[in-house]
Amino acid sequence: MSNSKWIMFVLFLLSACSADPGTSETDGPVGSRGDSGNSTLDIGIDADSETSDPDVGIESDSDSATDTTLDTNETDTEITPPEVPISRDGLLASDPDSVYLSYFDGEPRIDTPVTLTNRGEGNVHITEIVLEEAASSFNIFDNRVNLDLAPMESSTFTVRFESNGETYHEGMVRVYMTNDDPLEIPLLATRKGTLPEEPRCIEVSTANVNFGSIVRGVDPDGEQTFEIRNCGNNEVTVSRLDRGSVFFTPTPANFQWDPVAGPIVIPTGGSETVTVTFTPGRVGRVSGKIDIRTNVEGNETLSVNLNANVERPPIGDLDLHLILNWDESPGADVDFHFMPEGAEYDGSEDCYYGNMEPDWGVSGVYEDNPFLDVDDLEGPGPENINVDELADGRYLISVYYYSDTGSGSSDGMSKSTNAEVYVYIHGTLAQHFGPHHLGSSSDRWDVAIIDWPSGTLTAP
Repeated sequence: MSNSKWIMFVLFLLSACSADPGTSETDGPVGSRGDSGNSTLDIGIDADSETSDPDVGIESDSDSATDTTLDTNETDTEITPPEVPISRDGLLASDPDSVYLSYFDGEPRIDTPVTLTNRGEGNVHITEIVLEEAASSFNIFDNRVNLDLAPMESSTFTVRFESNGETYHEGMVRVYMTNDDPLEIPLLATRKGTLPEEPRCIEVSTANVNFGSIVRGVDPDGEQTFEIRNCGNNEVTVSRLDRGSVFFTPTPANFQWDPVAGPIVIPTGGSETVTVTFTPGRVGRVSGKIDIRTNVEGNETLSVNLNANVERPPIGDLDLHLILNWDESPGADVDFHFMPEGAEYDGSEDCYYGNMEPDWGVSGVYEDNPFLDVDDLEGPGPENINVDELADGRYLISVYYYSDTGSGSSDGMSKSTNAEVYVYIHGTLAQHFGPHHLGSSSDRWDVAIIDWPSGTLTAP
């Protein structure tokens, strides 16, 4: 091969090695290279035609006259991304994102606020809020049109539901915007059935009615009131007002009230006034109770306690004041008896421990009745019987030795005692009887007969 052909062959190989694969004369650079990237190939060939031995020198040293230099220069270029418009998808949010209601028949209308919030970076323009495909039981209020919401700005409208008797109600609210698809808010309401009845509620204005102290025959009879109130949203019924018991003792007839019977229907927000009167009887504390029977679960019986304290009038204001004393204490129980002449001992007209305030004379009027105001069980008395206005007639005063209360005497015999009786007429001592010896229990002493209104005392 001649030298010239050899040189041409070497140049062909070098050109093939320096070329970028896949690049033609018409293709630009690939990857990060721009159009300005150039490849420079410097080849220094020392070819002396007079030298018989061909010699080709390829060196990377640029200082050599016979070098081949491969220099690649890359020009840096600033890349600006294209401007992309901000998407409006999902920028407008609703709270709640759906309205679901479960209701009872009879419930009032239900209002649900719905808040729209712009969660994007640009404004959202709402053209209208429309109720579509909805049952007539749904309505919307505070509807906004042509509303602009800035980023994170909110606006609220109201979805109202009113049952029309159907079981199932559905609909859709659509919020239309100029820069996005409509936002959909589903609506659904289902009927649960009949509204459960709200528990009934009943109360009394006070649980204690206290008449305080009343001087019999001097102070007027007592009168107090209290209210039975309906504190719920359903009418309540009071079936009756019973005369209760205190420590197993029925409420005495001194207490009366009106109304006395039912049923009493008290409407929502209503009340019933009960008037209680107290008529004084024997001296001392008097207690009772009204039991109010209702149809309210948990309060089937409401109780109102009744209290009064009766004081004896001054002796000078009484027609008759009787005193019994005896001399054995403790250990002897002596009883006082006062009755119309010829009445049965321990009977209904006898005033004694078993019938302390019999109704004499005019029924229901206490002024003509006798009262055993003090009953002493173990001596030595006194026991007092008082009459405000004694009716005309003849009356027996008697004493009965009831019991020695089991104490007995040292010889096993019953203990004896001596009794005395004092009779006061219009506050003045008319006569003193005794002492009279009672040798054992069951002894009876008929003290005297008093004729009224003369006040004459005679032996029985």
